[in-house]
Amino acid sequence: MKGGRALEKLKSDILPSFESICMVILDADESEEQLKPLLSLEAIQFRTCPNGLEVATWEDPTQPLVSSVMLYRAGPRFEQPGSTGISHFLEHMMFKGTSRFRKGEIDRITARSGGFNNAFTTFDYTAYYFQFASDRWWPALDIEADRMRNLILDPVEFELERLVIIEELKMELDNPWCGLRRMVEEAAFPDNPYGRPIIGYVQDVEGIRVDQMMSYYDRHYRPENALLVIVGNFERLQLEKRLDDYFGSAEPFDASPCLYRPLPRPAAAGPIRVEGEQKTQVPKMLAAFYSPSLRSRDFAPFLVLDKLLAEGKLCRLYQSLIENDDQATALDAELDETFDSYLYLIRLELSLEADMERVEERLFEELADLNSIDEAELERSKNQLLTELVSDLETGLERAVRCGHYRLFGKLQLLFEMPDRIRRVTVDRIRDVASRYLRPNKAVVGRLQP
Repeated sequence: MKGGRALEKLKSDILPSFESICMVILDADESEEQLKPLLSLEAIQFRTCPNGLEVATWEDPTQPLVSSVMLYRAGPRFEQPGSTGISHFLEHMMFKGTSRFRKGEIDRITARSGGFNNAFTTFDYTAYYFQFASDRWWPALDIEADRMRNLILDPVEFELERLVIIEELKMELDNPWCGLRRMVEEAAFPDNPYGRPIIGYVQDVEGIRVDQMMSYYDRHYRPENALLVIVGNFERLQLEKRLDDYFGSAEPFDASPCLYRPLPRPAAAGPIRVEGEQKTQVPKMLAAFYSPSLRSRDFAPFLVLDKLLAEGKLCRLYQSLIENDDQATALDAELDETFDSYLYLIRLELSLEADMERVEERLFEELADLNSIDEAELERSKNQLLTELVSDLETGLERAVRCGHYRLFGKLQLLFEMPDRIRRVTVDRIRDVASRYLRPNKAVVGRLQP
């Protein structure tokens, strides 16, 4: 969940607190009251409706917009083997019609009011979002309330959307990196939902029935299984009334709640190696290591470690594998904020003459040799990360998504504590985290040859 543009005027000497970070974004004459929405957990108010729907509101009078995000505990972690992709498939169907809004009407209403909307599915939840000008944002609540309980799964639309998703799935499998990543995930998590593709397997998507999806919808798309986040310039008293009007009639579902229960920890000893079969013009290597979850105390130092290893041309892996060697030609890395331990992914594109064995050996050597880290290198990585955290909170929509993400995981305080945690990371802490997570016997390495 990285933000957009970098903030060039953010300097290391003005990063003593989260408040000073936020000051960079806003003009100097902005009042303390206007800054408040960006600064503290206390600025976010919570309400639980009688039917169990939780609502988080984050007022920001400096914005002319209102952003809303509805998050449901629905995703691969809640899917059963044989029904992979049903969460993502349902996400598509949520735009295909309800008892009140016909196919395409949600998008037409949004466009007429000058807003935008979309949705996404993660391993841990599915989210739907709107952004409107603050004087015309009420359709977002109307639409979300209706499709929470009144979805219509038209059989014709269902089959048409199935074809769209299968085509999307096949295009993904044709992408060398996507295919290699799927093989690595399956090898790393053989008995874990994190090892199943969010989009699903072709045979499972082909077999999903209308009644099966409606049962999944009834189970997961209900008020007590949802979180609504609203950020921006809205009238609180008017909002309170509209919440009751729109969501008051949504009855809770008579079933046990969908809770986040820790998934089984991976037990496979590495290094595990898998060979990709897609066509590629140049050799590719994807090295994956089990990473800490967002809820872990190791997550903040691991964020810094990621920047130190793989951010920019001064990072360690770029210098070692590209600048000082002719084996690799491109590098990037990915660390996701998941509820349970997932994967830290390092992607390397190699030269045609590269020796895969040598590149893997050099990679493991570099990850094991962090004794030479100095304070300047560490501070540069911290500053890169702190700049990113600022950009992640630049817009109301980004704030709404991150607020919902952290709240669902029970760690909303982390959204405001993370800058301090990052500043407290030491060289010794980096070495400790690297020695426990980035070891060859905890690696899954995917390879793809031309």
